[in-house]
Order: sequence, then structure tokens, then C-alpha cells
Amino acid sequence: MTSENQLKLYEISDLHKWREIAAELPYLEFPPNFRVAIIPPFASATARFFVKDKEYENAQVSIYLDYFNYLGYMKAPYWEIYPGLNVDAQRFLVGNEKEMIEAIQTSIQQQIKENKDIDKGKEREKIRARMLQEIESIKFEEGIL
Repeated sequence: MTSENQLKLYEISDLHKWREIAAELPYLEFPPNFRVAIIPPFASATARFFVKDKEYENAQVSIYLDYFNYLGYMKAPYWEIYPGLNVDAQRFLVGNEKEMIEAIQTSIQQQIKENKDIDKGKEREKIRARMLQEIESIKFEEGIL
């Protein structure tokens, strides 16, 4: 990285007051079943991360912090999670992290249940296909087909 680009990064950091924000944000206390991946803050978000369940890799929630209302949904700093309740985005003002974490947990539990239901449906389809195959085989052997 050139020193010119490095200087630009410092200017952006100062412009967005990232050090001040870092001092104001609360620590997040995650349940032990969460795995957290911090990702770059693209698309005007101040911070972003993903949360997954440790046992169920397909259950994931995306979270971002919009500290300056750049994304325009609330008039104060807020977190957005997706998927939230009923597969829609949910928003929580900074300071309501406990409720946000409960909503993340609920979203993950819903996804786990939906994935298990899908898996059950797929298993039923496999059993049905095997049964139909066996019936066709029996019909063929008995000369019905």
C-alpha cells in the first residue's frame, strides 16, 4: 500500500470517527453456540459480521451497524440483522444489544427447524422413490409390466 493510500485510510477513519465509535459501542455477549466472523464494512455500514450456529452450518445471520444512518432506516445508530423475524430484516437501536442477540438466536433456531423439515422432506422423497422403484421391479418380475 502506498503512503498516499494509507493517508487516505487515516482520513476516512477520522471522518467517520471510528475511534470514538469504538469507545462508545458495548461489548456483545454471545451464547456459546455462536460462531462469529467479522467482515469488512461494505455498502456504507460502520461494521459487519456473520453469526453461525456451531452445529448447524446452514444457520447464519448477517448483522451490520449503521452508526450514521447512511442506509436510512432509523434516526439513531442501529443494528440490522438478516434474516430476522419471518425472514425479514430486524433493526435494533444501539443499546438494545440483548434483544438483538435474542433475535439472532431465534433466527438461527428457525433456520435449523426449517432445514430439518427440508431434510425430512427430502428423506421422505428418497424413501418414496425407492418404494416406487421396488414396486416397478416387482411388477416387471411378475410380468405385470
